[in-house]
Amino acid sequence: MGYPIEAADLSCPDLFTFSNETTYSPDGAALLAAPLPFEDFAEWQKLYGGTEEPYILILHTHGTESYAEEGQAVYTSEESFRTTDIGGNVVAVGAVMGFFSFFHGELLAGLFAKDAPVIAAAAEYLKAYAIDCLLTAFLFCYIGYFNGTGATIFVMLQGIIGAFGVRLPVSWLVSRQAWATLFYIGLATPASTLVQITLCGIYFIYTIRKQRRISAL
Repeated sequence: MGYPIEAADLSCPDLFTFSNETTYSPDGAALLAAPLPFEDFAEWQKLYGGTEEPYILILHTHGTESYAEEGQAVYTSEESFRTTDIGGNVVAVGAVMGFFSFFHGELLAGLFAKDAPVIAAAAEYLKAYAIDCLLTAFLFCYIGYFNGTGATIFVMLQGIIGAFGVRLPVSWLVSRQAWATLFYIGLATPASTLVQITLCGIYFIYTIRKQRRISAL
């Protein structure tokens, strides 16, 4: 947070435009036949395998979104709170949810259950879940990047490793212990996410170095 917003038009007005619509049906054939909105496609093909298939650029903007009352003026480029004031964007929502999940999980659980033992157990699990929410923010950035660059097989593999290699066995092993609670069992989820982040970091460094080697040829 705190970085200035660089104005950039990423739209393709010659192809189509839409805003907040779920019923729009673009002409797929026309889109595939249209020229790509960037010039150096040859270099792009060189770096990412030389395929003729279209690529999708995924832009994660949630960390810089902000909220305003209905009817108020929309955000303009002259305003600075969008990234510098974390109390005015979606980061504040995550901070509030993380706070209540970790320190007051019983309040959230009480919205869906009335039995005291169930509420207490759910609050214990939410403490572990709050930790995973912090880590998942980093993991999803990696996943979005790799999906956008075509490394979908790696995304699938790291997800399988995290789920079946860490999350399930760790939660089962912890559940067999006499001291096990839903908090300790729930820690299997952030443990899995941490392993997945590590795998993504290693693969990210590998791909960057590979691209640099190819570019140097």
